[in-house]
Amino acid sequence: MQSTKAPKKTANSSSMLEKAKRTKSARQFAGLTREEMNTRHDIPPSTLRGWESPGSLRNQGLTLKGAQRLANALQKEGVLCSVEWLMEGTGVGPQFMAPSIEADAESTQKITNGTLLWGPYLAIQNEILCFEKNNPDAIVMMVSDNGLTPFYSPGEYVGGIKKYQKNIAALIGSYCIVETSTQEILVRKLCLGKKADTFTLVCENQTSIEQPSLTNVKLNWAAPIIWHRKPG
Repeated sequence: MQSTKAPKKTANSSSMLEKAKRTKSARQFAGLTREEMNTRHDIPPSTLRGWESPGSLRNQGLTLKGAQRLANALQKEGVLCSVEWLMEGTGVGPQFMAPSIEADAESTQKITNGTLLWGPYLAIQNEILCFEKNNPDAIVMMVSDNGLTPFYSPGEYVGGIKKYQKNIAALIGSYCIVETSTQEILVRKLCLGKKADTFTLVCENQTSIEQPSLTNVKLNWAAPIIWHRKPG
């Protein structure tokens, strides 16, 4: 009689899945579909699919050569992403190549398009503008509570691309920016609700004064966090 138990995940398979998630996240950060990666950088959708969804014996996911190829393509799109981050999760993760800004001698104030910006925040502001330009359905916000500290702390910036309706279910287990049916926007871990078409929004910081979880919440949209910056 054959066993019905699912095969255990090995450390190698877990590492492969994490690498696949980073690969997909980097492409989405640049605002490119697989088809656009093909037409603009000659990386076929089938190749990207293999990098982003590994698992078979013949498909071991992103290789070092593939990571170099992807990093070069991203750089042409104005996105800096190191090969080390793609392969191992270390080094420089996806970020827009904002111009370097030197502080004035008397002040760190900068004025861009009539808007007053402070030096430490100017590079982040430039990244936000690029992120929103590359992703028409993007959402960027400043974290306002410590519900997910130390992962995302108050004053830090997070961004993602909105998913709607049935596509939200694929984000279960992810850290997301969400908008509830009452139009409250939160940064929480997304879990399945007990009622149909609802979700549970979880705080993972046990010392937070925020409510540990909101259950059976209906969402207008959810955006998995793929962009994160700390000011200063």
